[in-house]
Amino acid sequence: ETATVSAMSINDLLTPLEEIQLEEAEAKGCRRSVLDALEVRFGAAPPDVAARLEPSKEVERLRHLHRLAVTEPSLEQFLARLQA
Repeated sequence: ETATVSAMSINDLLTPLEEIQLEEAEAKGCRRSVLDALEVRFGAAPPDVAARLEPSKEVERLRHLHRLAVTEPSLEQFLARLQA
């Protein structure tokens, strides 16, 4: 007789507080990735960029911004898209 193991994700094992902490850590990493990409491509990003990214906790939006940071041809164009 074999026991079956249901497919569980790590999220099934987390408490609500742990889920929030995990989401915040993922958002923080995404914000850092955006800033790193801007720095590598264009030099230091203006200080207000980090401040404008800080309140965002939406990981999908931050991932989109990271893609823009990697693909936009200029910092000015990235900043224009950031405001949109």
